[in-house]
Amino acid sequence: MVICLAIKLGALKLLEHQKRVVTEHDELLVKINSLDKFIDESETFKKLNAEEQSRLKFQYHAMNTYLGVLSERIEHF
Repeated sequence: MVICLAIKLGALKLLEHQKRVVTEHDELLVKINSLDKFIDESETFKKLNAEEQSRLKFQYHAMNTYLGVLSERIEHF
């Protein structure tokens, strides 16, 4: 279950750029969850060559790193 930060932070008065960061965080989280499911459960992923599987796993880790940066920024709003 994905709990959006936008809902959790709804009571706070955020500046416009802060709202965009929260939206970006929530959208990225959905994409990360989709990619994770694709990697873990998809027969298509299993049929990809090892290099492409590696690139997708690298993308997954990069997205999680970026999510961590956004989360840290949001913590300091």
